[in-house]
Amino acid sequence: MNISNYIDHTFLKPAGDKDAVRKLCAEAKKAKFASVCVNPCEVETCARILRTSPVKVCTVIDFPLGQGTNRTRCFEALDAIQDGADELDLVVNQRLLKFAPGRCEAELLQWVRTCRTCRSDVTLKLILECCNLTKKEIALGCKIAQKVGFDFVKTSTGFGTGGATIEDVELMRKTVGKKMGVKAAGGIRVRKTALAMVAAGATRIGTSAGLAIQKGTAACLLAGLVLLGGDVFAAEPINTVMPYSLGAGGGGRADGYAMTCQRRQKKWQIVPARTNRCQIMWA
Repeated sequence: MNISNYIDHTFLKPAGDKDAVRKLCAEAKKAKFASVCVNPCEVETCARILRTSPVKVCTVIDFPLGQGTNRTRCFEALDAIQDGADELDLVVNQRLLKFAPGRCEAELLQWVRTCRTCRSDVTLKLILECCNLTKKEIALGCKIAQKVGFDFVKTSTGFGTGGATIEDVELMRKTVGKKMGVKAAGGIRVRKTALAMVAAGATRIGTSAGLAIQKGTAACLLAGLVLLGGDVFAAEPINTVMPYSLGAGGGGRADGYAMTCQRRQKKWQIVPARTNRCQIMWA
């Protein structure tokens, strides 16, 4: 299995290096990811860069809360399609799903029809934000999404209180059957987790750690510390925010942190600035 084919290479931060999106596209083309997933304001740029590439352009709608009106969600979707978006990830209105599922279904149906009228082959995904829903509500959201014509159901925005879980992915797959896509997103930063999500039924993985997953290396932020390629880097805040570009055992900058590393007695040690030394085990 080629995990690259499952990955939506994601950059949804409100800040970052000015070339972050261009770099995202270049990485996706080289790695042959399924898509890049960006905020709506970046769609036109990505569509231009990727116009001769099989990599799709995905964007998010009514993100991350899902609390816009259906009129604004429809407008946002049409605008994104006209800018070149191939795939749209819409956040469900969770309050409607919980307390007025009939209205939720009607609004989603109207949204899907609006999108399909503009572009019949656009891929549509419904983000449920499973961390805020009961198992019964997750199943209901999946059934509604399937009924009104979505192509995928998706676990999370990545901005909520929790991300994708094996249990939720299994439930979503069981609910929608084999013909509909399931996208796992939120907190997936290592290859082992990505493969477990696929085994549970995911057909797409949304992650900002696509390269690390593809290469089987580690890339995660934990208590202000960055781990990349199996190596541990100490982090000290800096003034500018830049995306990481580090090699194993090297140094650089990542997400607003200056990186340094030391090796002691065959164990990696974290040496945070102005704090006591501590060790961390990375498996």
